[in-house]
Formats: sequence, structure tokens, C-alpha cells
Amino acid sequence: MGKALDLHFNKNGQRTRNIKDMETIRQCIFNKYLGAKWDWKPGQINIFNLESTKIGAKTWVHYDVREFETKYLADEFFTKKFSKNEKSMIAIAKGIGLKDMCNCLGIYIRDTKGTKDKEERIDSNKLKTSSLGISFITAFESCKLLPYNDSENHATIGYGHLISSRSVEELVKNNSMPKKYRNGITKQEANDLFISDLNVTEEGLRKRVKVPLFQCEFDALVSLLYNAGVDLKAPKLFTHLENKEYQAAAEEFKDIINRGTASEKSLRNRRLKEVDIFNNSNYINN
Repeated sequence: MGKALDLHFNKNGQRTRNIKDMETIRQCIFNKYLGAKWDWKPGQINIFNLESTKIGAKTWVHYDVREFETKYLADEFFTKKFSKNEKSMIAIAKGIGLKDMCNCLGIYIRDTKGTKDKEERIDSNKLKTSSLGISFITAFESCKLLPYNDSENHATIGYGHLISSRSVEELVKNNSMPKKYRNGITKQEANDLFISDLNVTEEGLRKRVKVPLFQCEFDALVSLLYNAGVDLKAPKLFTHLENKEYQAAAEEFKDIINRGTASEKSLRNRRLKEVDIFNNSNYINN
């Protein structure tokens, strides 16, 4: 299953989009029998975590093991084959006509056909970054527990958390590296920094974008601003959004790539993935 599952449920032969049904399933199955907790709060290590409706999982159930220690994420703990026939679970599902049941391409994808869970865009003030959006951002940023220089030679740590506009070497030479970062940080501290930076990014986005958005559009914009900064100067992008010219806005992502720098290629790749999220709700990182 990878590290996460998004589960959709049928009721009377059709997919239910009733939030009350999802809450019943979460509480009566996942909370009760798996001991699952909510929303990756500090200290919730080595347990299943559920995404609540207030974070984003409204018409589906999302749960994951991303807060498990590495020793519990070894291949031996992930069942991939049935002992009797040695076929993969995906092959078995397809063989009995359940091809959509195991449409798994990694934790950064929701729907390869680009369908959106929302029938209409909603007020961006009511949106938070979804679990898929978070997984996409953290995969691109990656987590480094020791200070390092980003592509602009700025001292950074964790999931792209900016320490200083100066380099690590300069901070060390001048003995000006903040004490709390000198010997590195823990994974939990990196997670806390990420959530804090994410909240700042979301708030910055809400101040700049007042038009309604799909969840996938919100996630793509959060990823862009988390990477490029909440004060990003992209007048065409924000003008298109203000005018509700969503497709034109998506095209503007492609120009935010720091042309002529060492990071241009990687940024171009990220922007294209963000456009795919924005337009198609397609959360593919690789």
C-alpha cells in the first residue's frame, strides 16, 4: 500500500460523498480497532494517523504510516503477495475486474484521469493543504536534519526551512549559526518547522488570492509559494487568478524557474508537476 491509502466507499451501489458516513467509518473502525489518531500531531509516533475533515479528507478516508520509525517501514511489513498463488494484489484485483480498486501509482497521486472531488470551487479561506499536497511538497523539498545551502546558497534545514540569507559556511565562520540548529534537528522538529512554514504559506496565499479554488488548485499554489516564497512577484499569475482565468494562471507557473541558474532544470520539473496538480488533480512527484 505504500505509506498511505485514500479509501472511497460505496453505499447502495454508489460512492458515498456523505461526510457523516466518513466520520462513522473513521471512528467506528479506524479509531476503535486500529487506535488511529488525528492529523499528525506532535508525539503521535508509530501509530496510524487519520486526516480529519477540517484538514481536507471530507468524502474519503485517508490514513497513513508516515510517522512510523524507519525500522517499521521495512519491506517485510508490507504485504505484496498472497502465499497461495504468489500474484501481486494488483494483478489479482485486475484479474477479477476490480482494476480501479488498486490504481496505485505512489502516495503522490489521487486520480490519473484528472477528475476533481469538488463539483464546484469553494472559498480559499475554507481550504487547507491536503495530505496529498503535503506529501508532494515534502517529497520535493526532502528532509535534511543538518544545515545545508539551498540552490540560492542560503542556509536551510529540514523541509526547506530558511535559516538565513547567508550560507552555512558564513554562519559557521562568524559563529552566527543559531544555537538550535548547530548540531542539527530531530525529525519531529523538522516536521514542526514544516507545519509552521506551511501555515505561513497558506495564510499568505489566502491574502493574495480571494477567488474560489478547487482543492487541487489550492495545493498547487501552496507548493509554488512554499518553494518560491509567499511574496513571489508573479503579477500575471495573480491577475489571471483575480479574473478567474484559471487555465491562464496555470500556464504562468512554467515561467517561475529562475532561468539561467543551476536550479532551473529541477524547478522546471517541479512547476510542470504543479501545473498537473492544478489542472488535473494529478499528484505525481516523479
